[in-house]
Amino acid sequence: QVGYSLPLPIDIGPNDTGTSHEMGFFVSDDVDGDADRIKEVRLKIMITDLLADDRLTIRLNGESLETELCRRSYGSFINAYGGQWLEFVLEGVRPRKGRNVLSVTLDGRAEGAVGTLIVEDVELIVERHPYASRLNRR
Repeated sequence: QVGYSLPLPIDIGPNDTGTSHEMGFFVSDDVDGDADRIKEVRLKIMITDLLADDRLTIRLNGESLETELCRRSYGSFINAYGGQWLEFVLEGVRPRKGRNVLSVTLDGRAEGAVGTLIVEDVELIVERHPYASRLNRR
């Protein structure tokens, strides 16, 4: 070790249900304070060995992402079964400036699945408009 621990990867065993696995990260953007310039905020999570029937609870700063739009895509185009990217479009739950906490909880694996889930990568993408979203700023 070089004096600090790395938040990733996070291993979640097939029987490790109900345990919240947390990862802290910092955001420099003021998403709330600069809301009229924010086009879209996306949170991407790469999970190895994730199956369509696995059940997860994912929270950002204690708030569930269950109602946020989630798009799934291949974790790798070479190995389609290696994992999935979960891409959340954050509308109601937004990151805050400064320290944030992402938590992943396994609620249950797909029937017959025995492998370990591995949270490999997390990305936060904040897209901005070149101009304010409102026509008449006051």
